[in-house]
Amino acid sequence: AADALVGGATFTDVASTRWSAGFVGYCAQAGVVNGVGNSKFDPAGQLTALQFGKMLLVELGYDAKAAGMVGTDWAINTSKLMAKAKLMDKIDGSVNQVLTREKAAQMTLNALKAPTVEYTTKGSSISVNGAEINLGASEPTYVTNTIAKQQTISDATLTNNGGYTIELGEKLYTKLKLSSGAMDDFGRPIHIWTNDTKKIGEYAEDEDAKYTDSVKLGTIYADLGLSNSGIPAGNVTYYVDGEKTTFTKDIVKGSLDEVGGNGALTQVWYDSAKNTATITVINTYFAQIAAAYKASTTKDAYVLLASTGNTGLGSTYETDDAYAVDDYVLYTYSKMTGATGVKSMKLAEKVTGTLTGYVEGKSVVAGGTTYKINAVAASKATIDGSLTNAMNTTVDVYLGFYGDAVYVDAAAASDAYAAVIGSNSASGSGSLLGATKAELLFLDGTRKVVDVKSWGSAQLNDIVSYRINSDKEYILTQVASVNTTETAGVLVTKGNTTMGNDKYNVGQNGPSYANGKTTFLIYNEATNTVESYVGIANVPTINLTDADDNCAVYVPNGSASAKVVFVAHDGDAVISGNSKSVFFIKGDKNGTPAVNHTEEFGDYYEYDAIIGGEITKIKMAATNANKITATIASQLTKDSKGVYSLVAGYYANSTTPIGATDASVKYVAAEPTKQNDAVVNGTITLAGTPISVADKCEVFVISADGKTISATNVNAIQKDDNDKVWYKTNSDGEVTTIVIQTVDAAGSAGSSSEETYEWEVNANTLRVNLTYSSNTTSVSDVDVMNNAGYALQQAGYVVNEWGGSYTQSLTATLTSSGLTAHAYKGNLDITFTIFMAKATA
Repeated sequence: AADALVGGATFTDVASTRWSAGFVGYCAQAGVVNGVGNSKFDPAGQLTALQFGKMLLVELGYDAKAAGMVGTDWAINTSKLMAKAKLMDKIDGSVNQVLTREKAAQMTLNALKAPTVEYTTKGSSISVNGAEINLGASEPTYVTNTIAKQQTISDATLTNNGGYTIELGEKLYTKLKLSSGAMDDFGRPIHIWTNDTKKIGEYAEDEDAKYTDSVKLGTIYADLGLSNSGIPAGNVTYYVDGEKTTFTKDIVKGSLDEVGGNGALTQVWYDSAKNTATITVINTYFAQIAAAYKASTTKDAYVLLASTGNTGLGSTYETDDAYAVDDYVLYTYSKMTGATGVKSMKLAEKVTGTLTGYVEGKSVVAGGTTYKINAVAASKATIDGSLTNAMNTTVDVYLGFYGDAVYVDAAAASDAYAAVIGSNSASGSGSLLGATKAELLFLDGTRKVVDVKSWGSAQLNDIVSYRINSDKEYILTQVASVNTTETAGVLVTKGNTTMGNDKYNVGQNGPSYANGKTTFLIYNEATNTVESYVGIANVPTINLTDADDNCAVYVPNGSASAKVVFVAHDGDAVISGNSKSVFFIKGDKNGTPAVNHTEEFGDYYEYDAIIGGEITKIKMAATNANKITATIASQLTKDSKGVYSLVAGYYANSTTPIGATDASVKYVAAEPTKQNDAVVNGTITLAGTPISVADKCEVFVISADGKTISATNVNAIQKDDNDKVWYKTNSDGEVTTIVIQTVDAAGSAGSSSEETYEWEVNANTLRVNLTYSSNTTSVSDVDVMNNAGYALQQAGYVVNEWGGSYTQSLTATLTSSGLTAHAYKGNLDITFTIFMAKATA
């Protein structure tokens, strides 16, 4: 082999000790290289296409001397043969260019597909005045055989003898094969390279025409060089994102019918012999990375695409590229049967600039540059009337593969809302007649006096959208009008998604809802102060006291939940969110405590208790009222000696299940029809009633024998139908303290009335799978939601809202329940479908 050769003196500048000396000597002896003249090789020099082409031609069988690739005319003769062998196919530039590795690889591939040659005789050489002249060499002819199965790269035949040409790849690599006639996942004709049974890769055939914008069929006609009647529609095979579609128009001269679209890759392949064409369209889609997963022992690395803002159908994509959560990406997607999914992906380029103009669904002007919008419908939808609110503000435009705008970030527009809390009108309360200035309360809680160009039907205390013109004037549009005739009552309860039905005016009927993204704006007219909250978990309970408390609620079209809630009150609305003190006294099991007596305290009962979240002892006055079993209280009195007494109406126990005056304290002896259940999405079920759990809810457990009290947490509470429960809620309706006494279940050991289930949360299929025990006969919709909610909680998700319609289906096969859960996890925003089954016996 060449690496075993010892470098000789062929070239004076190649030392025998040089690593490449043996290879250079071997190639020189074979006539592959001839040096650069003057007995030099220039081993560290750059390689031109002409020089490399000569090497490849020699490998194809051309004799350097016989073919004239030496001497003064070597360059001309070599370039002619390179053109004949098509060695420069797909390479731009002349044969004198210095080769990159990529171009050298392309030339090598071209050589593998080129036919080899041979000579009958290579003649002889004579030297005349120092010039070497070759005499008597025959013309090179193609090497052929007649065995069809050996034609692994080309099945070309010669017209003179019908023999198959032998390509270089067929000669050197007998197991190397080039196949054609197949198509890729987008319907494009491809060729496939394989080596024995191993697939090297598949590559699209060179198209005859390519476009990245919509193109008229008349243009395709001209670009293909067609004549006469063109191509009938029935002769066109048409794919859009890999989905075969009927082509209905003939490709004829002057046709104005179009295919493709801006930002879509449209490719055309034409078979002149059959007068047929294949046309494929590949759209560009846009999404944000919701999660990036490293490779495991069972699955390659992959990313999950967020559903919100996704302009296509993508879900997951296996890739070793380093994508991070929140990256914005472009991707292609195939709808071909059996090959559906994301096929390619790359980071999207972002440009930032001031929005100065747009044409709905067509183009946007940002930073002084006009960007045509991508043809995908969801991309076009980002250029709509909502952008009026973002005019003259900074926007982000994400560009597609071909410089089109694939997505316009309308965050600025979506948050351009405010409440009108004042004006310079002299026409009285509520009217803005003649006003030129307004004071706006923005979603972030800031306020500002602005110049108003147009009021857009807005009145005082209305919610408006706004945009700012080039003169810094605000153009307002009313989106929710204020209800000036409110009735007293609770508008919103902290943690409760349903708001009071008659406490707002949104121009629609039925209840209104809030969620974790609703913004609440509160304006105290008496003190001229404002408050801003985001989400039902953060807003305090708001209790309107009279008709002077005004409210407006904005619910966007197509949404079930409010985006903005505005309250203007005259100082008497109750805005509350604090919990009161809570006491738990374990009491006496039978309500007949022993009397203790000391000189310091006199007669008293001593009970185990929980005070201020601490497990302790409590002394209570020895009166009949204080002869109690386990009791929860919101108020106690304490004398000068530190001895406590109950306050009538402010406690609950087995005798008085709900405080007569303060109903926030309750006792329940759960039963099978009103079970206690675990915390799901911040809600716990006590005696069959779901209750929001406060952030710092305290939980304590009393042993079944009543002897010990221990602290625990809400996550330790499990479904049960016979435990005793005492609990306290705050003014927001959230449970702040829970005390549970376990009760031993009746019946044989191991028996249980509850149904067990297993769960799986699959973010790839967007499903929650619930598999119940084999003896389960039915499951209610409430239990399904509780069980699925618990599963999602354990997987790190927070359910925002439920949807769908429950249809019970409990068989051995997982079947959709009809319920959906819209859930969040960090930046993930996913809607899961709940599937149910029961285990086989």
